[in-house]
Amino acid sequence: MLYVCVSCNFLIVALYNNTAIVIFLLSMIVYIVFKVTTGGTFIEWIYSALQVPLQGLSDSLPGAIGTALFISLLWWFGVHGQSVVNGVVTSLLTANALANSELLRSSGELVVGQGAHIVTQQFLDSFLILSGSGITFGIVAAMLFTAKSQQYKSLGKVSIFPALFNINEPVVFGFPIVMNPIMFIPFIVVPVLAALIVYGAIAIGFLQPFSGVLLPWSTPMVISGLLVGGWQGAVVQIVILAVSVAVYYPFFKKQDSMAYQKEQAVIE
Repeated sequence: MLYVCVSCNFLIVALYNNTAIVIFLLSMIVYIVFKVTTGGTFIEWIYSALQVPLQGLSDSLPGAIGTALFISLLWWFGVHGQSVVNGVVTSLLTANALANSELLRSSGELVVGQGAHIVTQQFLDSFLILSGSGITFGIVAAMLFTAKSQQYKSLGKVSIFPALFNINEPVVFGFPIVMNPIMFIPFIVVPVLAALIVYGAIAIGFLQPFSGVLLPWSTPMVISGLLVGGWQGAVVQIVILAVSVAVYYPFFKKQDSMAYQKEQAVIE
């Protein structure tokens, strides 16, 4: 037994040493190849070949629309869209925000077309997921004030407080929105419209590009807009919330009517 244990230990040490040798050799080969071919390192090549183009794409209207679209699309299929998309875009959008902060420090102003980035982490956290992924404030408002079914009247009361802090799991899973064909269109369209509104507001100069002030994503609506964009940011958020109500309302009424009919059938 002792011989077997000692033999196993020697085998593990040998495998470990061989693995370390292979790793060091491969690292050295990669370093030499990139030093000879590009004049830099592998990390520098990653930055210039991948991060710079991706960062440029993220700071564009298609990039903003794509971010909003994929968050909602993944959520509709039951996947946490914000976590998935954040894993891809957070480093890029944070870099945009820090670049704006540095530009503001050096020049004293942020001007679109003169180096200022439009799409930053604040763009996502304070506007694209306002009241939660899919910007479902419109559903919550409709449940509170226009619902006929007891099911949605109760859900509206439960959902309003979390929605103020951009938490909408009660709506996404309790309504539900996940795999609900009736709610697919508004759940996708509202965030895309929000991206267009915010991008347009910054592009025309109504809303100043965001600096390096990063807020928690759970900062309450309107307050977050005020902190990152002044009164203009609060106004843009209010406009987005109004658009959410207008777009979600007809789809909610259809869903509410179906739920009300089921409740009446049970009563009868």
